[in-house]
Amino acid sequence: MVEFTKSLIAFSNTETFKNIPKTGDFQFFCIDHEEEVEAAIKRIKTLKTL
Repeated sequence: MVEFTKSLIAFSNTETFKNIPKTGDFQFFCIDHEEEVEAAIKRIKTLKTL
């Protein structure tokens, strides 16, 4: 999950991602089917700061 989250963060910095229409409150993260949403959000926030 960590490695996929890192790749998702990298993708979020591309022009392709920037060109996707999004709402003002749009969030993205990857989540395992057995984890809570809060854990997935915490992981992406932590990895964005590295």
